[in-house]
Amino acid sequence: MTAAKPQEWTCEDYLALPEGEPFRYGVIDGELYLTFAPNIRHQEISGKFYLAIAGFLLNAPQYIEPDLVFPSKERSAIVTE
Repeated sequence: MTAAKPQEWTCEDYLALPEGEPFRYGVIDGELYLTFAPNIRHQEISGKFYLAIAGFLLNAPQYIEPDLVFPSKERSAIVTE
């Protein structure tokens, strides 16, 4: 990404920029950044990464100890010090 203008950019400045391809704009810490919009190949690769990560997370075993539990009277024996 390259800075486009040496000034402190504001939200109003950002909103006044033209919309649409081929560029995307962003303001970080008052500095304007200009990048090209992602192409279809980029989107396909991003989608594959998302599916791979989501698949891993959904299939990974989860071990979480809850902060609060409510055992019924019938299951009160599971509560220990």
